[in-house]
Amino acid sequence: MPITPHVGDMIRWIIDYESYVSDGDSLYPRQPIYEYGIIIEISSADPYSVAGATSGHGSVEIIHMIVDGFEIVSKG
Repeated sequence: MPITPHVGDMIRWIIDYESYVSDGDSLYPRQPIYEYGIIIEISSADPYSVAGATSGHGSVEIIHMIVDGFEIVSKG
């Protein structure tokens, strides 16, 4: 079970990859590129759905811990 997020936690999630490698049949991602943000609000209906203020361009994104795969970098 994932750790429950809280307002003020720093999170990160993968937005792309630097490269992909092939074994001839499939492509595998390598070297993830992360977006970082701070949780500013948590859904009252789903505690794993949060609003995060991002570090890159100052926008707010709605992110889901299970679907989008964000991880808590440090507790706020």
